[in-house]
Amino acid sequence: MLIWIHFLFCIYSYSTIIQTSITSPIIDEIAKIKSDSIIIFQFDNILSIYKDKILQPNNTTAFRKIVYKNMILPVKKEKNFKRAREEIKKLKSIIFKEAQFLCVDSNFLKIIKNIKIKQGKALVITASNYGGYGMIESFFDWKLDIAKKLGYNFKIFWPEFDSAHLKDDQQKSLRIPFFKDGFVFCSNSSKLLALKRFIEYSKFLPKKIIVIESNRKILEEYEHFANEKNIDFVGIEYTAARNNFPKAQNIDLKVAKFQVLNLVKENVWLHDKEAMLKLQSASSNERKKIK
Repeated sequence: MLIWIHFLFCIYSYSTIIQTSITSPIIDEIAKIKSDSIIIFQFDNILSIYKDKILQPNNTTAFRKIVYKNMILPVKKEKNFKRAREEIKKLKSIIFKEAQFLCVDSNFLKIIKNIKIKQGKALVITASNYGGYGMIESFFDWKLDIAKKLGYNFKIFWPEFDSAHLKDDQQKSLRIPFFKDGFVFCSNSSKLLALKRFIEYSKFLPKKIIVIESNRKILEEYEHFANEKNIDFVGIEYTAARNNFPKAQNIDLKVAKFQVLNLVKENVWLHDKEAMLKLQSASSNERKKIK
């Protein structure tokens, strides 16, 4: 475990950023909260992670190379840019739609329960868009369904608030965050802007903010905002998805390539075990294509 702590004290508030790959420091922080505290979670790779190894964050580079060579290039050769773009979008959306997910750490279910017991507030701020994509009609319904299947419920912290676009009167940008059931979808706006808009919408001004996030730069943006407002701040750079899950050199990339080729051919995403079994039973000629 690597824990790196940075302290910044000002007259009225304090801030600290902790790096950890285990949940015990988070549990310790939650034990200190009061009803005027808000805990903000990143969803992807903090609360949930893809079950299929090639889709996990350690393997993003390897996956992109396989996708480019075996999915994007063949479609691009048709020289119909609009069709190629729509086909690629459709294939990617099939992966999203058919993917299975795991809790990064089941302790988060207990952590969220303890936040409620201590009468604190919890919110998910995700970089996701909330509109449709390919075969997915609604990104927010898709993501909320993943959360429900994993046992997460953030609506209990904001039962009185309806779904809403979070914008001020002067905002003209199309990048408007959207709130639903305890989730704020950024829609390409910054996570900090999404938090500011939610605070304006909910009129809940916390005295303490805890953020659990994998991106240190984003944590520092939250920290700067908290310091400006004299709000106590604890940032937790949670690295379990990087540190506790297999890297590309430790997975079978032939299986990953077969998953992508099958997706292109059959419009079906095979999960790891399914792909492995199908690859083992494939003909010698089919297996040669995977090398």
